[in-house]
Amino acid sequence: MELSRATEIINSLADGLDPATGKAFGQESPYQNPEIIRALHVVIDALPRRLRRTDGPKNTGKAWTPEDEAELTKQFESGISLEDLAAKYERTKAGIITRLVKLGKADPGQFPDYDKYLHKKTS
Repeated sequence: MELSRATEIINSLADGLDPATGKAFGQESPYQNPEIIRALHVVIDALPRRLRRTDGPKNTGKAWTPEDEAELTKQFESGISLEDLAAKYERTKAGIITRLVKLGKADPGQFPDYDKYLHKKTS
């Protein structure tokens, strides 16, 4: 396996996504456990800069705080667009959708391009 592919897999796991399917792991998954997510990010940060994910918004792959999750939920429920949420939190649309689905505030079927966002992110 190429190191770049292994890095893609680790980034996907740190984002709570199954690297094989691009779908979000369920709440019971170890990849939704904050300590495991932090450990994966420590590993990613230890990689040489050329292997780290450098594209995308600043907060891509970073853990969500409970405060951010509560505010995201409130804003999403008030009708703020995915684009605006992604800009506000400096994350990808896929990251916003995945977090909303994980929190039980949205269903993937609500987003016509859900699969496109996730596959774009992991490819």
